Amino acid sequence: MLANMVPILAVLLAACLLMLGLVFLTNPAKGFRLSGHEQASLPAVMGGRYVGLALIIGGLMWMQDYKALALAFGIGAGFGFFDAYVTQKVGGVAKGHLLAGLVSGALAIYYAGFPAFEG
Repeated sequence: MLANMVPILAVLLAACLLMLGLVFLTNPAKGFRLSGHEQASLPAVMGGRYVGLALIIGGLMWMQDYKALALAFGIGAGFGFFDAYVTQKVGGVAKGHLLAGLVSGALAIYYAGFPAFEG
C-alpha cells in the first residue's frame, strides 16, 4: 500500500515545487509568503541549494548513474542560461552564468552518450 503511494507523493512534491517556482517568477512577494522564506535569508537559501546540487552531482558520480548525470547536467545548463538571461536583464554581467551553462551542457551531452564508450 505505502509503496504504491510513493510515486504519487513524488509527483505531488514535483508539482508543488513547480508551482512555487512559477509563483516566485511571477509574484516574488507571494512566493516568499507561500514558501515561508524571508528575503534576508535568500543568500543562505541559495548557498544551501548550491551545496545540495553539488551533493547530488557527487552522489550520482559515486553511483555511476550516467543517465541521471546527463539529466542533472542538462538541468544545470538550463539553470546557467536562465540565470544569465535574468542577470543580463537587470544589467549584470552574465559571463559566468553562460560559462556554467555551456560546461553543464557539454557534460550533459558527454554523459548522455557515456555508456556507449564503455569497453
